[in-house]
Amino acid sequence: MTVLFGWGPMWECSSVSPYVMKSMIHLEMLEVDYSVQIADLEEAPFKKAPYVKDEGKLIGDSVLIRRHFEAKLNKDLDAVLSQKEKAQAWAIERMVEADMGLMLLHERWLKEENFNKGPMHFFDGVPEAVRSSVIEGSLNTLRQRADEQGLSRFEETDRLYLFDKVVSALSNQLGDSTYMFGENATGVDACVAAFVQGCSTPFFETPMIDIMHKYSNLQEHSKRVDARFVQTEKWAAA
Repeated sequence: MTVLFGWGPMWECSSVSPYVMKSMIHLEMLEVDYSVQIADLEEAPFKKAPYVKDEGKLIGDSVLIRRHFEAKLNKDLDAVLSQKEKAQAWAIERMVEADMGLMLLHERWLKEENFNKGPMHFFDGVPEAVRSSVIEGSLNTLRQRADEQGLSRFEETDRLYLFDKVVSALSNQLGDSTYMFGENATGVDACVAAFVQGCSTPFFETPMIDIMHKYSNLQEHSKRVDARFVQTEKWAAA
C-alpha cells in the first residue's frame, strides 16, 4: 500500500499545500491505490511534504514522486503531448512553482495578519516557552528566501504586476480548452489547478484574489481538475 504524507483540506483549499494537492492529483491520474497520513517533516526525505512511502521506500518531492510511479507503472502522464509540448509543460510547471509559489508564501507567511490567521497554528504544538523563538526562526528563513529571490524587495504594486503576468500567461495558454493542452488532462494540469486554488482562496486577505478572479477560465479549470481527481475524503481517516 502506498501512503502519501502531507496535509488535508484547510483554508478553503483541498490541501493546505499546493504541492500536496498536485501529488494527490498525479496519484489519481496514475490510478495509484493510496492512503494519506499527516506529514512528519523529521522523517521526510527533504524535510518537506509531500512525500510517499511505497513498498517501504520513502520518496520526496512532487516531481520525483511522479517520476517514481510513472516508471513503476510504465505510464506517462504526458503521453499525448509532442516533444515541444512537453518542453512547454515543464516550463509552465517551473514558472508556476517558482513565481506563484513564492507569492503564495509571501502573502500567507510574511503578512502578519495572514500568518496569525493561518500558518501560525502549525506551531501550536511547540512548547510555549520556545514557541516564539521557533516561529521567529522560521519566519527569518522565509524572509531571507523571499529577499534572495528578490520578490520582497519590490513594492506591492510591482509584485502584483509580476504575478499578473504569470497568471495571464496561464490563462492565455489554457484559452477555451478543457485542460492546459487540449481535451486531455496531463501532468501540468495538476500543478496549475493546485496553485490557482491556493492563490484564489478567500480565507486570506490578499490582492492576489482580485487578480486570480480576472481569469475565469483558470477558475473553472481548477474546479474541474479538483472535482475529477481530488479525494479530500481520504483525509478524514488520517
